Amino acid sequence: MIDNYKNEMNLIVGIDFAINSTGICVKFDDEYKYYGLIRKDYKLNKKQKLIVDKFNKPINNIQTIWIDEHKTSKIYYEREKLNIADANYLNNVILNIIKQNIKKEYNNIYVIIEGLSFNSKSSRLVEISGYQFILRNKIYEAGYQLYVFSPKTIKQVAGNGSLNKEGIMESFINKNNKQDQVDTFLNINSSKVLQHPFEDMIDAFWTIKTFENKIFKQFI
Repeated sequence: MIDNYKNEMNLIVGIDFAINSTGICVKFDDEYKYYGLIRKDYKLNKKQKLIVDKFNKPINNIQTIWIDEHKTSKIYYEREKLNIADANYLNNVILNIIKQNIKKEYNNIYVIIEGLSFNSKSSRLVEISGYQFILRNKIYEAGYQLYVFSPKTIKQVAGNGSLNKEGIMESFINKNNKQDQVDTFLNINSSKVLQHPFEDMIDAFWTIKTFENKIFKQFI
């Protein structure tokens, strides 16, 4: 299967998972689509919200999608039940995006996820771990081929293991040959450090490049 990778029709989906702002990059026929999922209650200023609203309809295959607020409770057992319901909701949104990009002629569906960062606070790490493992299980049950890479490995492919957000964006600008999409990202704001969910889309791009580099030994 891997030996035939270049001769097959493949759909590759990269996911930079977060509870409040998830980035998705879909590669097909050497083209890319980007999706940014962001909570309706996420803290953005007025200008940032206008930018997100502008991309509710795709521009150069870059699209933002507002998703429901993450409901919670001060009561522990109620909060845990709400988290389970919310995890299923968010991950079903992600699965639906994958499904809507699938065509009959694809030989393989690869889904690549950036693994967990253990620098997070313990309570936050437990929560996001639960969410992400539900996503991994849904991908597994759907029959897609799942790959998970550590954040450090993804940064190494982008340039080096200690790259910051600005460095990751700089590598994206220099190494992505889809100039119209690069220009669209650059025009979102004047800084090379994008706000959510756009920076998450760039991270999702690098999950795909890590998969291609580590598994198929190829790179752009």
